[in-house]
Amino acid sequence: MAKFDLESAKKRLRRGYKRFVKKPPAKLLATNFLQILAVWGIAVVQPLLGVLGENTETFVKFWITGNSVILAVVAFTLVPPVLAVLVEGALIKWRKGMFGLHMAIVFGLGMIAALQVSKFYIHLGGALQALVALVIAAGLVALLIAAEPAGEWLRLLAIVPVIAVAMFVFNTPAGRYARGSEVAAYEVKTGTTPIVMVMFDEFPLTAILNRDGSIDADRFPNFARLASTSTWYRNYTTVAETTDFAVPTVLTGNTPKPDSSFTYVDHPDNLFTWLGGSYKMNVSEFLSQMCPPSICNESNALPGARATAKSPRWRSFVREVGKVFKQRIDLTETNEYDAINAAAAQTDTAAPTDTAGTTTLPATTTTVSVPGNSTTSTSGAPKPHNIPFIAQVQPRRFHEWVDAIPADPTGTLNFAHILLPHQSWLFLPDGKSYSIDQPEQFENESDWETKVRQQRMILQAQFTDKLLGDLLDKLDSSGAYEDSLVVIQADHGVSLDAGFSHRFISRDYSNAPDIAYPPLFVHAPGQAEGVVSDANVDSLDVLPILSDLLNTPVPWEVQGAVPEEKTGDDATNKTVWLNPHPYDIAPRPEKTLTFDAKKFQQEMFARIPHGASAKHYLDMLYGDAPFHSLIGKSVLASVSNTVCTCGLIVDTDLRSEGNSLFYIRGDVTGDLNDGDWLAFILEDKVVGLSQVFTRDGMKLFATLVYRDDYAPGQPDPTVAKINANGSLGESVPIK
Repeated sequence: MAKFDLESAKKRLRRGYKRFVKKPPAKLLATNFLQILAVWGIAVVQPLLGVLGENTETFVKFWITGNSVILAVVAFTLVPPVLAVLVEGALIKWRKGMFGLHMAIVFGLGMIAALQVSKFYIHLGGALQALVALVIAAGLVALLIAAEPAGEWLRLLAIVPVIAVAMFVFNTPAGRYARGSEVAAYEVKTGTTPIVMVMFDEFPLTAILNRDGSIDADRFPNFARLASTSTWYRNYTTVAETTDFAVPTVLTGNTPKPDSSFTYVDHPDNLFTWLGGSYKMNVSEFLSQMCPPSICNESNALPGARATAKSPRWRSFVREVGKVFKQRIDLTETNEYDAINAAAAQTDTAAPTDTAGTTTLPATTTTVSVPGNSTTSTSGAPKPHNIPFIAQVQPRRFHEWVDAIPADPTGTLNFAHILLPHQSWLFLPDGKSYSIDQPEQFENESDWETKVRQQRMILQAQFTDKLLGDLLDKLDSSGAYEDSLVVIQADHGVSLDAGFSHRFISRDYSNAPDIAYPPLFVHAPGQAEGVVSDANVDSLDVLPILSDLLNTPVPWEVQGAVPEEKTGDDATNKTVWLNPHPYDIAPRPEKTLTFDAKKFQQEMFARIPHGASAKHYLDMLYGDAPFHSLIGKSVLASVSNTVCTCGLIVDTDLRSEGNSLFYIRGDVTGDLNDGDWLAFILEDKVVGLSQVFTRDGMKLFATLVYRDDYAPGQPDPTVAKINANGSLGESVPIK
């Protein structure tokens, strides 16, 4: 093994310095520019364009389109290196200072590149990540000075940012969005039938059903009201498990396109280009941009509707790029940026208190990755942060859209994509919300924790029913409902199986019915009686059903069909396309899954939550829980005066000012054990239960409590341990 020779190394460094200072000015500046361009491209350009290229939503939500995207990318690639060389050029007569500045720039950019290598490839974090990055960057500078070939190689690597820009422009969804030309509406002769179409999100059909497969009219009166004058396609399924693929399948009638964005550039043939030449638009999209600016513009939008064509928000976009940069190089091993959620968080940032009386919460764009178990996830795979802000702004968005529907909607297309009852789940049935502003754990959860989540989802679905009622009231009050074509659906469902992904079909496919079955109701103009159809219908068929009811052909070839025209496998089988890049489970080996339609529907019916027909809003959670008979009992006198050497620490994000505790979760300390049960008491009555469970080595609790008067200023519950015989034992301090 060769021995390190310090003196020889010093000589090499001195010779390298002399080579630098003796170069002619023009050659020196050209060399320095190429070297800086190379390191800038490796450290910043390539990784950032890699993130942004797959997240068209970032550009969509800041209204940056067309050549502006490409010009921004080129400027981002070239301007910083040019400025750096201009600064160096100002020191051309002071070569020593110029040498020091150049090596400092290379070292700094090398450090940025090395931090990412340490984080994403060596999987380090904290001080060790910084130390490894420091050594790599220092080694790069030393090699650049001491070895002349290293400088030559670095100059050659100036091709990296050029390749990165080319890949972004020609091989990413965002690049296609930037290059997309204007999309015009078809010249289709249509009638003037009013169209009202709502697409809810992450909404499993089982949430609104009784155990017999009928709609739970006690909990969901407005879905029952809608079904009484609509065709309810009870055997309707999505062909895609995630929004970015599910929305385009509904609006185009065709199967998902891999590696595509949900914008008009990748899907120019869609509902809006079909009818945009004849109809005035009232379109409210969230994250997607399927309606082209040429159609959803100020001149074609209804008064009060949100037009697509708006001025670019460059300042917000630059801030977002800065956040990408910061989070890629931070010292948190599992922290990574999620551009979709960040873009969503930047939408409606000036949101006031909504019509349900709910005050919006501050948004955050940090995402947290939690290594999962071997059955459901890939260690280190990024997960999106459940930004409560996304749910908080939906009611206001929905009511703005409803308000824009004219009293006489003849000749108008009214479409809204609303992210409800999409997580985060924080609404009560009446529209009031409880505090939550931190990421939630979705890995390795216990059965009890999952059951609490399921109840929260049901409560938010009940609030979604209330919003539907507001829409139906608006249409009924003006007499528009009877003659309108009304479509109420959701893009996909959500799974709430403990230990499995909530957003993707699991590797054993057991949760597929929850993901694949969302609601679909279609009210035809003049329809007065409800129809329940168990025909095999999927999201490719929505556009053909609309075409049939409007008596207007779709001007492109669609893969869907009306149920009556389906034959062979199309009539008996269902197909679901799997997302090739699931963010919280390992990719599945199959690209598609095929199910027998009748058997699949029976599997869905079998997964209807127990107790979903109970009238009280938490009976589904507590109806079959151990010690459920304690709920509502007066027990304060029977609570032991003994205080256990234990305690409950409520998570800080649930302790917001003016917010009484309805949903309560946190840490368990002391001698409480996994599986122990706790009773939560308010005003001498048991109002909630929680099991103690262990996740990731920590003892935790989670519960929902009955609060008939949910308002600020209410006291915290008191807590008691439940003995094995069902009596109450020691009191448990809660902080």
